[in-house]
Amino acid sequence: MKEKKEKKKIEFEKYTLKEKLLISCLTGFTVSFVLILFGSIDIYSNNIKEFAFTFKDIALPLFLLFIGVAVLISAVLMLFQRIWLNILSSIPISIIISSYVCNFLLSKPMIVSGDATEMSNTEYYIMIVTYVVIIFGTMYLSIFITKKWKSLITFLCVLLIGMNGASLVSDFIKNDLIHDNDISCEYVLSKKGMNEVSEKENIIYILFDRFDNEYIDAVNKEEPGFFDDLEGFTYFDSAVSEHTRTFPAGASMITGNHYTGQMSAEDFLNTTYSESDFLNDLKNNGYSINIYAHRYYIYSDAKALLDTADNVEEITSYTANTKLILKYLTNLSSARLIRPYLAQLMYASANAGITSKFSTFECEDGVFIDDDAWLSDYYNENSLTANNTEKNYTFLYFHGSHAPYILDSNGDLSESATEVSQTIGSFKTIKQYLDYLKDIGVYDNSTIIITGDHGNPHEETQPLHEIVDNGVTTAIFVKPRNAHNKTLVTSSAEVSINDLVPTIVKDAGIKTDKDYGESVFDISENEHRTRVFYQSVYDLNKHRLGLNKYEIVGDAHDINNWNYVEQIKTEYAWY
Repeated sequence: MKEKKEKKKIEFEKYTLKEKLLISCLTGFTVSFVLILFGSIDIYSNNIKEFAFTFKDIALPLFLLFIGVAVLISAVLMLFQRIWLNILSSIPISIIISSYVCNFLLSKPMIVSGDATEMSNTEYYIMIVTYVVIIFGTMYLSIFITKKWKSLITFLCVLLIGMNGASLVSDFIKNDLIHDNDISCEYVLSKKGMNEVSEKENIIYILFDRFDNEYIDAVNKEEPGFFDDLEGFTYFDSAVSEHTRTFPAGASMITGNHYTGQMSAEDFLNTTYSESDFLNDLKNNGYSINIYAHRYYIYSDAKALLDTADNVEEITSYTANTKLILKYLTNLSSARLIRPYLAQLMYASANAGITSKFSTFECEDGVFIDDDAWLSDYYNENSLTANNTEKNYTFLYFHGSHAPYILDSNGDLSESATEVSQTIGSFKTIKQYLDYLKDIGVYDNSTIIITGDHGNPHEETQPLHEIVDNGVTTAIFVKPRNAHNKTLVTSSAEVSINDLVPTIVKDAGIKTDKDYGESVFDISENEHRTRVFYQSVYDLNKHRLGLNKYEIVGDAHDINNWNYVEQIKTEYAWY
């Protein structure tokens, strides 16, 4: 009887204490450096004007967090020997490498605006395969070239530190972070007069973000006739916006000026209000002007509106919430390393990080912020009052139908909110506002507009006509002065958001030397007009931004009526 051969056991030599320290500390330092220090500073540096805090607010806490995380990772790795140390050190390093390879393969920026994701199934599978192959491949190497792993991990760590370190130095030099001591905003739009209107003449202009007609249809399906009680209003169901994003749409709606990418967003926002013929005509006609809108997308620094809006106030102080800022920046940094995670977190950059969640601005009457739940509470507690001003213009921004969805149909915070519940909940606050106008007897003599700054933007890396079956329409509701219809009237006239300033000028009887154009009520349903639309788009081939220009003639719902004209190039950053 033959004896069974004994199985050979694979034995690994143990690392010396010096070798363990090298691998553990180098891995811990690299991961913390890339994730915490470089990632956070790079995000802040490249979006510095978006944030309402300075580098000095976070420098010391960020450095201490970087050291703490590096020590923690190193200490955990020191608990393991040879094969397990190799495997555990390979995982975080391979994730960082995967992110670089994945970005190169997909060659596509993650453009997000609060939506879950804009990745196609193919892109998603490429990403998953990339991460799996690199992570498991590196783990395999760490086991089967065990004698050379120390050299390989050292090389990879030094390479990653060198690459990201060079970028970090560039960030410091480019934006002079050492002397970054001032926030990029001196004045803000305050809450002053939010519950006041004129006892005589009013223009009320309400922006309901991303108010696509598809949301109107969804609301009517869930609550039939929800909009029917809008007394005096006409609903234009074939209307279009001019742009696909709140910038530049919001500022263009307020000023009547147009943006075609020929200057930076900051320059446009800092000049368009003072150069607005419409706002100047309102002032010259005796109107007080109050603009309630959030910072960044609507204005950069409200100093640009000092001579225009009556609710501009100087910032008296601000307090940075360092803990929340660090959590936010490190979340975004980790999101850049794991692409599916990115879209879920990036929306904070458009709301929480940019307005006042991470730093509390103080001004005399409080800063207006983008928060429909707060607006609902405010108008539940504060009805409108009529002051003795002759004429009043109020522009009021609602988050509206824009993701993320956080409101139920009553306007309260809810974890199970949907685009429909949020649209209903936010719009109920508008209805309450309209009821207040009626209660104080100024509804009939008010020009009231409710519209979106844009519809559903869809994918923003490809021409619109190549990816959608229907045109992108934006809801427009208009109530002229002394309208007689008791319920909502619908019109399919070929109108645009650009027709709303002329509508206000004509309906309010603004005296002006300028010909603003036709009112929406001058446009027949049988009249064909050319409407211009600009799709914000990222040109993947040339890695630059642009605006796809369309001309629309006919029913805007029919994509065949959207004629692609050209792509206007711009060198300016995505906003």
